[in-house]
Amino acid sequence: MLGDTIGVTFQQVQKYEKGVNRVSASTLINIAKALEVHAAEFLPALGAAPRERLSDDPEVRSIARIYARLAPNAKRMLAKVARSLLNEEDQKK
Repeated sequence: MLGDTIGVTFQQVQKYEKGVNRVSASTLINIAKALEVHAAEFLPALGAAPRERLSDDPEVRSIARIYARLAPNAKRMLAKVARSLLNEEDQKK
């Protein structure tokens, strides 16, 4: 249950849903993590357009778990490789 995951009661989650209680920024982030979405998806007024839920793809989840465990320099290198692959795909079109 969401409440257990974010450390609040079921009743508190209901209050958040109904707008009785405000959701703090840290709680919003915890909710987003629990739902495997980016917190910005809850804030369309800030110009954050909802995106496709990438977490529905098991390969994306696997890559994200690996990426999270990498050292900062390895993260930069992986991002560079990914951009390079994307550029190759764009050039084929």
